[in-house]
Amino acid sequence: MMKKFYAMIAVLVGLTAFSLPGTARAETESGVKIGILTCRQLPGGYNLLIHSVAYVGCEFTSSRGMERYTGESGVGLGLNLEWNPAETILFTVLGSTSDIRMGQHVLAGKYFGAKASASVGVGTGVQVLVGGGNKNISLQPLALEGSTGLGAAAGLSYLSLQPAP
Repeated sequence: MMKKFYAMIAVLVGLTAFSLPGTARAETESGVKIGILTCRQLPGGYNLLIHSVAYVGCEFTSSRGMERYTGESGVGLGLNLEWNPAETILFTVLGSTSDIRMGQHVLAGKYFGAKASASVGVGTGVQVLVGGGNKNISLQPLALEGSTGLGAAAGLSYLSLQPAP
């Protein structure tokens, strides 16, 4: 059973990555790494099996400083059988230039893609996301996540960020 699930995860991630060839490769090849975005799950949210919402608090760290964001992440359509009281997702942030101004919250925006994860105690997952702000900033299309809990998820995912109050 688990072999079939892992095979499904590999196929889902592979198809998503290849369905966005121009976007994913262009950002990786021409982008300049400007920092790391770390998002941690906050209390609240809900899981309706085919749709889930998890509230997140995120920190963007670069050589020029740090910005804080809040938002939500989840599976917009798919299968989510997870119970994860703690989840952390790390993204590499790419830009067209390394000259960014902190305090402008350039990562605010919506990102869409696919997610596949599994956990029994400690688990891992992968997300493929594109989109984002309008300032030539993007998240690395492939992000790794770590979680503690039980379950599995696969489907269309999203991440929405706004400046933290």
